[in-house]
Amino acid sequence: MSQDTCGTVCVEEPRATTTTPTRPEVEPIQLTPRADVWEADDAFVLAIEMPGVGDADADLTLERNVLTVRGVARAHLAEGLRPALGDCRPRQFERSFRLSDAIDGQQLEATVKDGVLTVRMPKAQHAVARKIAVRPA
Repeated sequence: MSQDTCGTVCVEEPRATTTTPTRPEVEPIQLTPRADVWEADDAFVLAIEMPGVGDADADLTLERNVLTVRGVARAHLAEGLRPALGDCRPRQFERSFRLSDAIDGQQLEATVKDGVLTVRMPKAQHAVARKIAVRPA
């Protein structure tokens, strides 16, 4: 069991998953997508590689500070054809991240472009660095 630590932001949660084929004759491939996390002054940005997954096929849930990202890239088969080679089977992606209290979970924003799902995670007010003025005594 491996854990992926993203600084103080998130820790990957191992999660049992089940797969349900979209077509009885084509078993989907279950994949754990690769992810990167970057930090800005006011937010963290999570980028997850999910090739073939559009906005309609991506699902994000946040429960008890655990962000779970799921997606399905469907095989594009013409009607009446059966797959003879398994390279284009449906792919299911899933990965979970435990968010720290430094993240404002109510303000998450997600977009998908070119097979990369990007989640902007604003920092909570108490976690944003601020300058404190020094006054003469």
